[in-house]
Amino acid sequence: MFAINNTKSDSLGVSARGESELVDSLKNYPSWVGFTSDKMPINPETGNAARINDSSTWSDYQTASGYCERTGDYLGFALDGSEDIVFIDLDGCRNPETGVVEDWAVDIIDRVDSYTELSKSGTGYHILARGDIALHAHKQKMEAEKVDVDKTSEIEVYVDGRFAIFTFDHIEPMSTDITTCDNLQAIYTDYYGEEQEPSEGDSFYDVEVSMTAEEILNKAKSSDEKFVKLWNGDKSMHSGDHSAADLALVSKLAFWTACDRDMMDSLFRKSDLMRGKWDEKRGDQTYGEMTIDKAVQSTTDVYQGHTGLPDDINLNVKDGCYGHLGTDEVGTPVFREVTNFTLARKEILREDGEQYVKLEVRPANGKNFEVTVKPEVFNDSRSFKDAVCTRLSTSFSGSSHDLPELRKVVLRQDSPERTSTTKIGLHDGEFVAPSTTFSPNDEHTHVYRDTGASVAEKIQIEDLDYNEDEVRDILELLPQIRDTKRWIPVIGYYYSALFAPLIRDIEGELPILSITGETGSGKSSSMRVVSRAFGSDGTAFAIDSTKFSLIKHLSAINNVPVWYDEYKPADIQSYKLDRFQALLRAATNGRTETRGQKSMGENLYRLTAPVAITGEQQIQGSAEQRRAIMTQFQRSTTDPGTPTQVAFTEIQQLNLNDHAKFSVEQVLQRIASDEDLDGIWEQCKDHVRGLADDDVGGLAINALAMVKLGMVVYGLLCDRVGATPAVDTDAIDDAITYVAGQKGVENRKTHVDELMEQVVRCIDNGDLTPLQSTTQRGDYTFVNLDDDGEELRLKFSRVYPAVSKYLKDHNLDIDLLGPDDYKDRFGDMESDETSYVVAASKQTRGLNRCVAVNARDIEDKLDIDLDDVRDDLHTS
Repeated sequence: MFAINNTKSDSLGVSARGESELVDSLKNYPSWVGFTSDKMPINPETGNAARINDSSTWSDYQTASGYCERTGDYLGFALDGSEDIVFIDLDGCRNPETGVVEDWAVDIIDRVDSYTELSKSGTGYHILARGDIALHAHKQKMEAEKVDVDKTSEIEVYVDGRFAIFTFDHIEPMSTDITTCDNLQAIYTDYYGEEQEPSEGDSFYDVEVSMTAEEILNKAKSSDEKFVKLWNGDKSMHSGDHSAADLALVSKLAFWTACDRDMMDSLFRKSDLMRGKWDEKRGDQTYGEMTIDKAVQSTTDVYQGHTGLPDDINLNVKDGCYGHLGTDEVGTPVFREVTNFTLARKEILREDGEQYVKLEVRPANGKNFEVTVKPEVFNDSRSFKDAVCTRLSTSFSGSSHDLPELRKVVLRQDSPERTSTTKIGLHDGEFVAPSTTFSPNDEHTHVYRDTGASVAEKIQIEDLDYNEDEVRDILELLPQIRDTKRWIPVIGYYYSALFAPLIRDIEGELPILSITGETGSGKSSSMRVVSRAFGSDGTAFAIDSTKFSLIKHLSAINNVPVWYDEYKPADIQSYKLDRFQALLRAATNGRTETRGQKSMGENLYRLTAPVAITGEQQIQGSAEQRRAIMTQFQRSTTDPGTPTQVAFTEIQQLNLNDHAKFSVEQVLQRIASDEDLDGIWEQCKDHVRGLADDDVGGLAINALAMVKLGMVVYGLLCDRVGATPAVDTDAIDDAITYVAGQKGVENRKTHVDELMEQVVRCIDNGDLTPLQSTTQRGDYTFVNLDDDGEELRLKFSRVYPAVSKYLKDHNLDIDLLGPDDYKDRFGDMESDETSYVVAASKQTRGLNRCVAVNARDIEDKLDIDLDDVRDDLHTS
């Protein structure tokens, strides 16, 4: 223990056990951080702040423990909801001087019966357990009957979104490690009660604009003819300049509303000048917010008939705060502050039968920020503080009696009603991005609700302003940066993924993209380019992320591929690899994952993301391969001076995000035009059937059709900006034929093919030794090196056990036949003139009897490269 707790042992008994003996099961997780004495989470690897929604700022236990030992900080553990770990914090329940404990705390500790420790202050306890639990609230106030400490008596329960701070002041006789508690839900319900249905007073739906706003509008219309013209959309007074007319109307609204920004915005939205541009981002502000700022700054006089809040609201506004007007004991007027901020309702949100309200919180001293809350946060002070007062610049000093009045303030404001979603991408003809929503019309009906998903941080599309010349250059260069036959499947997948929700609706599934290649073949660098060209930031996710993180990745978006890099089964723990593969299959089928206890309520996550995977090995599993577009990169395309590398260098100088914006705009226009996308999809399927073998069908045809559809989209985008397509129909068909060739019977890998692939991997990995001279031991050699008749000779009695060990060591899911079975098959292949096996048993100097294979034929048949092996032999 590095941060010493000086509390005395109590009746529950602080054990003498040290950190090394406690919570061993948690020490295997890479979820540890440091925690300063003032509760600041620290990334142990960098010393910078750690974030609960960013696992890259956490570390393994050993690193974090070493950091805390050096700094004296506490250790913290990140709860991300992935492993059914529950953290229970009992506050204000123990007197640190006497050891007296509240009965309710003893009851909870006894019933949970898992790892328990003292809190930092010594006035409470931390409990960690495993189990299923569905939470409807995190905090529950409790009565302090025995203990009088300067700490609120309450229970807090968390399963995610929280760090658990460890003191390692272990309580005896509780377990030294976290255990499973089967009755967590019952304990929770005993103290928190059942979840209550929202009362009628909780709803923000169908609330009319306040009469004050209507009265102001009527007054303006009856008093100012120019106001009426502008209100009705007449721009003639400003030479047809829409923006100038906007500012003129907003300036008049500033006068009539006494510069009430919320009412200015609300009323302008009802005018005939309102258009989609009003909500478009201009840096940190929208166009509408900037226009209101200009109007307010230039307003020197206001209408005196509009001041304060409506009369039936028992609150006043002063200096950007809500409060009550009164007098002190000597009769001097005073303003008793309730909040040091005001609230502006931005949107009413509907999502899966739930209702939310987006509020802009405007501190009297500080930067405005937004929160999205449920109506019931106005039911009690604790909920209101937790949900609304989330910055240091905000505070609530009122009572529970003020909350109904604050609810009225919000109810009386006007705002659009929209459907909220936690999923980025296409929704009913609109593209929902984290920062805004794009629609072919002026108004949008969907809006993104931020839940802290890391995918949202990667999406870079904030507006649809692009340079057409830049887009044209990108379209002409993009297909040229890698070998066309192997690269078209990638860009075809990305272009067709723009319509992924529509493809899912038709087929009920969506293929994945699997890219393999040796180190240096340009897999990751190419994917960084294509990722940025379609709106992401060019970074990949880790395959060994926690289960909950993977679920959040795959459920957070529906038409921009989520990219996973470093697919290396040998380097991934088997349970993590199995978890990833299972979720990959679920994402292909669009299945729903649940979190929580089914009997008590659960969160649902529909996995809809297109998926791209890069690595040195193809995706494992026959089911995954049937659903995959598989392509293999070659290292030769990254050689300096090659046309592909020149194009790659040129495209990186361009603003790839312009291509992403243009693509989104064109997708929305295509959908809005009611184009027969179903018919185009069927035409693509018919076309690829003509290129594939007869036995290729079903899932594989859909994969091929995605490549074809994507290149159709590419051609349409080129037409739109006058770009010259860099590939023709023949090149596209060659690429589709290449992908199809991996799925048909003729090119399906035999057991011998799979063995030979692993032999080459063993050679590359140094697990097989070349014959250097006839006097030394070796496992293989080349005969007639660099000639047309070049042969690879394999000492099979040594090669087979080496391959078997390699598969086991690297956790590869490939079943080997017995050595005699392979010898029989070598014999059969020797008699086949089209086979790459030259001889099943051939005398070879220094190795005696060997299997002989034609090196050039095996390269062509299995799409492998032996040049590195040849180079090593040349230099040895």
